[in-house]
Amino acid sequence: MTDDMLGLFQDFTPKFVKQFAQLGKQVTQAAQDYADAVRTHAFPSAEHCFGVKPLAVTAITPANALENQAAEKKKAANRKK
Repeated sequence: MTDDMLGLFQDFTPKFVKQFAQLGKQVTQAAQDYADAVRTHAFPSAEHCFGVKPLAVTAITPANALENQAAEKKKAANRKK
């Protein structure tokens, strides 16, 4: 009902709904603007990010994910001993 009330879906409005806004076009445009900014690397910029140490970034890359899982399992096993 909220989507109908805010006019997010333009193709059909149920009889029992009163539209208090017509935000569908604005939401679509905002999503397109966001996607364009991400594709062109305009977003996120440094002002939108938390500082992360380079080592931490390396630790969370997909290439290292299995390595990290194995290391964590090894640490956990060593703690149990």
